[in-house]
Amino acid sequence: MKQGQPEQGQRTRAEELSRRLPGREAIYREMGIVVRIRVRDVTVDDWGVKIGADVLPTQGLPGPPVLDFSGAWQVLGVGSSSIYAAYVGWSLYSDPALVADIVTFAETLSGESNHYLELSRRITVWEWTSDSL
Repeated sequence: MKQGQPEQGQRTRAEELSRRLPGREAIYREMGIVVRIRVRDVTVDDWGVKIGADVLPTQGLPGPPVLDFSGAWQVLGVGSSSIYAAYVGWSLYSDPALVADIVTFAETLSGESNHYLELSRRITVWEWTSDSL
């Protein structure tokens, strides 16, 4: 494998996600924030993956209105319903059951503080118990 090139199968999984994700809801996590998004577009190229998304206003999940994020192949991990950029610190999860669980849980939280740790724990448990990565 050349420096900066995706692992075997990784680009194929990313290209599959690029066809499935636009228009879908997902959960985006970065240090300090967890938000519900609707993916606008996904671009896969020789450099890596670029994703554009709109944040969906959701009780308990505050965030900026628009997110654009990317990662080079050297730091990307691509699963069947998720993609993450190690060292960059973001993750995207499109599994409908996880999206519904996070939204339902977030609705029970008070809006007075950041509940990143509680939300992040739920996502981590899902990662450990699913086969998405």
